[in-house]
Amino acid sequence: EVATLAAERLRREIAARPVGPVDHQTVSIGVCDLATAGGDPAELFRLADGALYWAKRTGRNRCVCYRPDVVTELSAGDHASQVARQGSAAAIRALARAVDARHPATRAHSNRVADLAAMLAEELGWPADRVALLRESAIVHDVGKIGISDAVLTKPGRLTLQEYAHVKEHATLGARIVPGILDEEQTSWVRHHHEHWDGRGYPDGLRAHEIPEGARIIGLADAWDAMTGERAYRARLSAAEALEECRRCGGTHFDPEIVLVLESLARAGRLEPPEAGPATALPAPDEPLREADPGVGVAGGDALVLGEGEDRPVAGLPLEEVAPPPA
Repeated sequence: EVATLAAERLRREIAARPVGPVDHQTVSIGVCDLATAGGDPAELFRLADGALYWAKRTGRNRCVCYRPDVVTELSAGDHASQVARQGSAAAIRALARAVDARHPATRAHSNRVADLAAMLAEELGWPADRVALLRESAIVHDVGKIGISDAVLTKPGRLTLQEYAHVKEHATLGARIVPGILDEEQTSWVRHHHEHWDGRGYPDGLRAHEIPEGARIIGLADAWDAMTGERAYRARLSAAEALEECRRCGGTHFDPEIVLVLESLARAGRLEPPEAGPATALPAPDEPLREADPGVGVAGGDALVLGEGEDRPVAGLPLEEVAPPPA
């Protein structure tokens, strides 16, 4: 337990500190105690490594303590499939980062949306494997903005009706980009994250429970990050102001049940607004994502902690926050 708490503190500290041009670095950590390994150092390393891999497989930026009922081993075929999937996902995340690089106000937006979406899903009782799937979708929820012109995407003033219609195309475009790395359900979350509870969203005008739950979660997380972040045409809202706006829009824009979960996270002090201030430099859009060297190990007392870093890709800004919608 002591090792797990120490590892979690380390994970939070690393995630909170900017690291040069990649903005933020995250680390996945696996922990195992010597008693669980039967006193065998080699088995201790193997089980801690399994917990590390499980942390990465179920969403990254996590600390997992080995338990046989939680951590399952993958076959050789599963490992090969996972490696291929991660390679494709890296390419999509690079596209998402290219979208983000076009506007300084959206630094690390997709990662914050993914983090909040994962917390909401966990509070709603989603199992870890589905939370990981939701996180993957949330990371690339705005990747369709790669097809939206810079002149529209970075416009500081109010959009015309024609410009607004153009920006709205990003939801369907994103859903055409991600198949192959996301499954059909995950793709539907990308397509429908701008649908509204009252049926007045887009692209398909779905309402209430017609909207996939994953899309409803991402939509609220997306809006929260937009409201609490800086935008060129308005000051950021405080957490209290943003929460009041979410309450007001529960039952119209947002699923009211998910808004209640957001409120519970706020009461628990788990909602941290984006950092204020100018954006730091980002890597060139064609610069490949990198993985930190794996296998960083810390042994202390009767436990082993293994960590592996990963860059935090960043993505685009929510549609309504490019500029206020046309009157």
